[in-house]
Amino acid sequence: MIYKKDQDYVVRQNENEAEVVLLDRATGRLMELTRLQGGQHQAIEAKEHVKLTQETRAMASITYQNLFRLFRKLSGMTGTGKVVESEFLETYSMSVIKIPTNRPVIRRDYPDQIYQTLPEKVFASLDEVKHYHAKGNPLLIFTGSVEMSEIYSSLLLREGIAHNLLNANNAAREAQMIAESGQFGAVTVATSMAGRGTDIKLGPGVAELGGLVVIGTERMENHRIDLQIRGRSGRQGDPGISKFFISLEDDLLKKWGPDWIKNFYRDYSPEDLKNNPILLKQRRFKKLVSKAQEASEGNAKLSRRLTLEYAQSIKIQRELTYAERNRLLEDTNEMEEEINRVLEYVIQQVAYEQSFENRADFYRFILHHFSNRAERIPQEFDIHSPKEVSYLLQSIAEQELLAKKSYLKSDKLYSQFQRLAILKAIDENWVEQVDYLQQLKTALSGQHFSMKNPLVEYYQEAYDGFEYMKERMKHQIVKNLLMSELALNPKGEVVMYFP
Repeated sequence: MIYKKDQDYVVRQNENEAEVVLLDRATGRLMELTRLQGGQHQAIEAKEHVKLTQETRAMASITYQNLFRLFRKLSGMTGTGKVVESEFLETYSMSVIKIPTNRPVIRRDYPDQIYQTLPEKVFASLDEVKHYHAKGNPLLIFTGSVEMSEIYSSLLLREGIAHNLLNANNAAREAQMIAESGQFGAVTVATSMAGRGTDIKLGPGVAELGGLVVIGTERMENHRIDLQIRGRSGRQGDPGISKFFISLEDDLLKKWGPDWIKNFYRDYSPEDLKNNPILLKQRRFKKLVSKAQEASEGNAKLSRRLTLEYAQSIKIQRELTYAERNRLLEDTNEMEEEINRVLEYVIQQVAYEQSFENRADFYRFILHHFSNRAERIPQEFDIHSPKEVSYLLQSIAEQELLAKKSYLKSDKLYSQFQRLAILKAIDENWVEQVDYLQQLKTALSGQHFSMKNPLVEYYQEAYDGFEYMKERMKHQIVKNLLMSELALNPKGEVVMYFP
């Protein structure tokens, strides 16, 4: 994955310090408080020479699809849902019902204007803007990136056309700027994020001129976004105009177009193309734009399906972990029997499966995992005897638990201490597991072109990781119970310090 400035992230000034903020490519919106993991965010910060932030870790993870599936009743509303009806049916078992518009749509949607080069497209679209601006029509110019929005802004300034610029760098006044963009002579340059859900009302005399003119400077990777861009104009029966300008050098065609369009790439001087942009009218060029968009949408759909399939494993693990956690929170019964089972399991595993080089090695293990107050091991003790090892560990554990119970002097407080020790072990190990599964998914995602099925590999590794997590959890529970420190704060309340 290659991250590009002003397409995947922006560098923003925040209280005299620059920071890297991620961008949602589909909407152009800032993804506040979202950070890349695995050191990627810090790598971008180093590249942009901004202060490095601390590495973050996910404490929990859930896909949007699985989040929505948690609700017994599910519904939604969108102006472009009919386009992806099959995916709604497949993912959520939901049908899509089309509601007729309140008033007939009388907007004029003109055919796409396709050009060979990027400068030809830019200059042609700029001529269109100048034409409608001279008449007094309000204009909304949509771009696919922050970078392109600023290029158009610079060109408009050079032409002496006053305008508003709305992108991720200045999104605070979005609703106000979009609401005002229907006034006579208004020009607004925006990324694809702008205006969804905002009712753009036409100013006096604008309807007679043909309404709001929407200019798309490229086709987006998702056809639904194109429909949303067109839908900014001609709302509630108002007149309107929409037109898209495309070049063979657009990102959509570079990434998803056929190889033969590379034959049309050439060296040129933008000034040579300024006064004579050549419109490509052949049918094959119109088809390749639609085909490229279909390829992009197909890839996005496959990616969503794979995300859902990968998420099935963590979904099962999450449900099992949270169910156990909720049981501990809601169960009012004594924990003694359950704790004794865990303690016996860990002691037997240490005694029969773990080997120690000498008595000093075994003593260090006790100090780190059972008690930091344990007496030194006598010379005659046989560290290779599982029976002697288990007896000694059991004795130390009983002494530690008895000391804590005596200190708390209350069965209720002691039961609370036991629950907190177990919950802390569950939470810490679950955070480790979530982090591991995210790294595992990233590592295996590159195996799609190998002979192995990465999804099968992921399921197996995730299962093994979950079993290992349960083992770590049991050992952590024992350590929390035995190695924790209890103290009284100035208010006389018991404070528990876990290792």
